[in-house]
Amino acid sequence: DGVVDRAGKVNFLNKLDLLSVPTTYEEPKGLFVLESLAAGVPVVQPNHGAFPELLNDLGGGCLVTPNDPIILADQLHHLLCHPDQRRQLAAAGHANVHSRFSAPAARTSCRRRSGQCRKESRTRRTRTKCTEPMRV
Repeated sequence: DGVVDRAGKVNFLNKLDLLSVPTTYEEPKGLFVLESLAAGVPVVQPNHGAFPELLNDLGGGCLVTPNDPIILADQLHHLLCHPDQRRQLAAAGHANVHSRFSAPAARTSCRRRSGQCRKESRTRRTRTKCTEPMRV
């Protein structure tokens, strides 16, 4: 079937010390990185696609030169041998994902954006729609 439910993902991630999915293509979204960080699992990812933006913004992992298995192996080995650093990365990624991408964070952002749009609308004395993308 190839489908894993949420409980299965969480169970899998809870068994990991570290996650790396060294894509050779430029992954456009990196959802699995967010899932890993949300579970408190640090990541090591290639420095391309969505990964630089995610990890530079959220912390929780390291970037390595794409398509270089030696550098990837060295970074994985380093983090596996340094559990304190791994725990620091895990804590940072977990905290940042939950503070910015959780349901409560999304509600707060929507309310803030909605209030901003209403305020702008009153200032213009016309009803307008909010056209900016919501940032969560």
